[in-house]
Amino acid sequence: ITPEIFGQRCTRATAGELAVTILLDQSGSMRCRMPLVREAAIMLHDALTRLGVVHSIYGHTTDACEDVVHLFPHLRRQSPLKDLPNLGGLDSGGGNRDGTAIRAVKELMRLDSEPHKLMLMVNDGAPVTYRNDEEAIKQTRKAVNEIEEFGRVIGIWLGSKEPANAFKAIYKEYVAVDNMNDLPKVLGAQLIKEAGI
Repeated sequence: ITPEIFGQRCTRATAGELAVTILLDQSGSMRCRMPLVREAAIMLHDALTRLGVVHSIYGHTTDACEDVVHLFPHLRRQSPLKDLPNLGGLDSGGGNRDGTAIRAVKELMRLDSEPHKLMLMVNDGAPVTYRNDEEAIKQTRKAVNEIEEFGRVIGIWLGSKEPANAFKAIYKEYVAVDNMNDLPKVLGAQLIKEAGI
């Protein structure tokens, strides 16, 4: 992957104004998609690093009772000089409290000094809140709205099937990727738009 994949105008000078946060759903419902999640995380990390775009990658899941959210900081504000993280070892399990995880990462995003902030959410649109799926969708959408007050959120749906209705309800902006080779191209235009280049 080269910087050109994200567009000829995406340079290190302009990329310095953008901070990207990638949040990965590592709950049990993502088990069949984890190979795609690993591949997406590695591809995005590689491309953003080559571009000099500061980025962070987090994963999240819950305990068996879905009361405690576990946030995994796979890397924070990666620079091209740091060692590559072990993204190939990502695993899945537990439950999914998307809204709570988004709010936790929101506070970390606020610490980024770059004027443009972009969150990429990789999940299946199936959050759970005390076994009430409708309430979970509502709370997750509310958390996304909170990010959109100062940044931008794009949901990433991986796989050949049409994105679930819940996924569409949560994310006003989303991309559906069937062929992983298309992921950098699909997100490239969004990256260029966000950076204002």
